[in-house]
Amino acid sequence: MRITRLTVFIAILVLFIACKSRKHGGQSSWVFDQEEVLTTEQEKSLDSLFKAHEKITTNQIALITTSTYAPDTNIVAFSTNTFNRWGIGRKDINNGVLIVFSGSNRETRIATGLGTEKVLTDEIAAEILKSKMIPQFKNGETFKGLWEGSKAIVEFLERPKNKITQAEKKDMPLEKFSDDHLFRVHSKETVKRWLSQLHYFYYIRAYGGHANDGDAFEAYFTYAGKQDLEKKLSQLGIPAGSGLGRKTLFGHNVVVSDYGGTLRLAIAGVRNDNPYEVSEADFQTCLSLEKKFEELGWDKNGYSGPIDNICCISKNRYPELYP
Repeated sequence: MRITRLTVFIAILVLFIACKSRKHGGQSSWVFDQEEVLTTEQEKSLDSLFKAHEKITTNQIALITTSTYAPDTNIVAFSTNTFNRWGIGRKDINNGVLIVFSGSNRETRIATGLGTEKVLTDEIAAEILKSKMIPQFKNGETFKGLWEGSKAIVEFLERPKNKITQAEKKDMPLEKFSDDHLFRVHSKETVKRWLSQLHYFYYIRAYGGHANDGDAFEAYFTYAGKQDLEKKLSQLGIPAGSGLGRKTLFGHNVVVSDYGGTLRLAIAGVRNDNPYEVSEADFQTCLSLEKKFEELGWDKNGYSGPIDNICCISKNRYPELYP
C-alpha cells in the first residue's frame, strides 16, 4: 500500500509539551510513543480505540510520536515512508490512517491511504486538526489532543455513509516501477549485480516527486521486546541509552531507526555525503556490514523487510531482477 502524495499535511506550531510518560511496553500495538509523551494507560486507551475501530470497519489507524525524522529530513517524508513501510490499511482498499506527532519539532500530520482519502478528505482532516487537536496541544494537553483527534477520526469513519470501499483500479498504487524510473540512476546490470550479492540489505529506489524521498540500502531486523532490542544494539556497538540516528557501526556511517518492533539500518551518501543517493561505495559498505551480521550469527531469514512497498526492490515484487 502506498500513501497518497496529496494527503493532507498541516504543520502546526505548538507550545512545548511537558508530560510525564513511560516507555512503550513492546507489546503489539497501533501506538508507538517514541517521544515518550504518553503514559502507559494513555497508550492503551488509544490502542484500544484503534483496535475496536478496526474490528468494526477493518480500517487501520496507527499513531506515532517522534522527536526526530531521521533519516528523513521532514515530517512529510517521515510519515510517507513510515506509512508505506508498515503497510497500514488493507491492501485491496487502502483504508489506513497514520497520525504523526512531534512535540520536539512542533508538528503534527494526519496521513491517509488512497481509499481513505476518498472519505476522510483533506478538508475534513484539516478541520479535525484545527478544531480537536491544535487547541489541546497549545494548552500542553498532548494526550487530550491526540485522543480528541483520534476519536473524531474514528467516529467519522464509522458513519455508515463513510464506509471505505475498494478504490478504483486507476487509483490503485503502481504494482512496480517502470524500467525507465527504476534504472534511471543505475543501470539494470548494476542493480542486478547488487541484488545478487546482498542477503540482508534491500535496494530502496526513491519514489520521487512530492514524496521527497531518496535512494538507499536498508536492512530490517525484528526484535522481541526491549531486552532483545538492547542486545542487538549492543552487538552493533551502540550503548544503551545513547539514542539512535546517525551512528558509526564497525567503521561505517549508518542511520539506525526503531520502528516499533523492527530495527532499520540505512546506508546512503558514502561517496559524496548526499543522503538521497547511493553508489558503488554504499554497496561495498553493505557487503562489509553483512559479513559482520554473519559473524554475529544473525539469521538471514530473521529480517523483516517491506516486501509490499513498491520502493523496495525485493524478490517478492521484482523476481526478474534476482538470480
